[in-house]
Amino acid sequence: MTCRDEPGFFNGCGQFSQCLRVNNQLQCYHQPALDNFYQFGIYALMPLFIGLSLIAGLGGGILKGIFLQVILNYTLSESTNISYCLIFGSSTLNSILLLFESHPLNKKRPLINFKIAIIFNLAIPLSTAIGSNLQQLLPQIYILVFQILFLTFISITIWKNARQQKQIEKRMKTQSEKDQIQLLESDESRNEKQIEYLRREIYDRLPFIPLLIIFISFLMNKILMSLISTSKTKSLIGLKPCSWENYLMMFCFIIINAIYTTIVWFYGRNRELEMDAYNFKSKERYFTPLKRFLFIYSGGFGAGFVGGFLGLGAGFIMIPVMLKCGMISRAATANSAFNFTIIAFYSYISVFTQNLLPYDMIILFTGLAMIGGSVFTKIGYILINKYKLGYVLILIGFWFCISNIFSTLYYGVISSMRYGFDDLTKQKSYC
Repeated sequence: MTCRDEPGFFNGCGQFSQCLRVNNQLQCYHQPALDNFYQFGIYALMPLFIGLSLIAGLGGGILKGIFLQVILNYTLSESTNISYCLIFGSSTLNSILLLFESHPLNKKRPLINFKIAIIFNLAIPLSTAIGSNLQQLLPQIYILVFQILFLTFISITIWKNARQQKQIEKRMKTQSEKDQIQLLESDESRNEKQIEYLRREIYDRLPFIPLLIIFISFLMNKILMSLISTSKTKSLIGLKPCSWENYLMMFCFIIINAIYTTIVWFYGRNRELEMDAYNFKSKERYFTPLKRFLFIYSGGFGAGFVGGFLGLGAGFIMIPVMLKCGMISRAATANSAFNFTIIAFYSYISVFTQNLLPYDMIILFTGLAMIGGSVFTKIGYILINKYKLGYVLILIGFWFCISNIFSTLYYGVISSMRYGFDDLTKQKSYC
């Protein structure tokens, strides 16, 4: 990024950066990470805040605004790529922990709802690819405006959800453990076939079919995306970015996803129709009716797009969708964090294959995120389970949301004063 070699906060490159002349052109260069004591202190705090963001179901990318853009003074593009590392490092270990967590209303049931995970992950690969490629093409001003509008809308939604969840959890505290279990199993009978469903569909912590469906979706989409050429990546089969063959491959990418989604929907629908025949778990339907499936799918699509486009905020979409489906806040935030893993894999691989960051930065931020995702997140889960304060998780999300709104405004104003408004409106090349 070009700069002016003049004194003053608004003329130079800001904290932790230098304005250096290279090839007769002044450029801003960020100092190496951990280059001084102040930077070290900031990086030392990041695992704690990553842990807070994960137990709120938001992922490490939510640190993009306040930490990466404002405090550490990374550019918008650098902050987005770093956030991919934070999401991957934090969500991977956290997802493993979540697989062994129990539902707060029934300790026999896993915390993860794999039916919703399947639907989300049918939509996430396609929308993440669209979002991440669009982020590389649009001028910064469009991304900043979209980020502010999105976070403003979501903050209002989160505040309403927090108030509702507080009332719900107050009512739950007045119920006995027996009543709470009946809340989840109100229509359970003692038919052997239904008990078999319960074991396979409800109590299995590592269900083979749902995990296989998610894995096939991931592998299929990664192969398809490797065949498509973009402004940053080369196609494995040599397609040019603006060639008709490349556009045809993009169309095939969409069609194949639509076919796979349809197949999985038929599978999920048939399973739930069988459960209807036995009047089993009648309140837990996600593939039927079709309107409910499309609602959850749309939430996954929006989450993937926002995660790829902004590098933050996917949890802001997934959590309200799951709360609308009847989940309590503790389960919704946990399932949101679990689904971050798929978004993280796609974006993180892109950082490597496209050389978007130096390897030392990738290792540093991934390592910090892993510490936050394992140590601090585990401590947070223990405290939340002990004191039954699930609605507090939503309030943490609200705080992160508001802080990112002000961080985005700050970044836009400071960047335009330092580098000129034209730098924010500059169109990126695709072909």
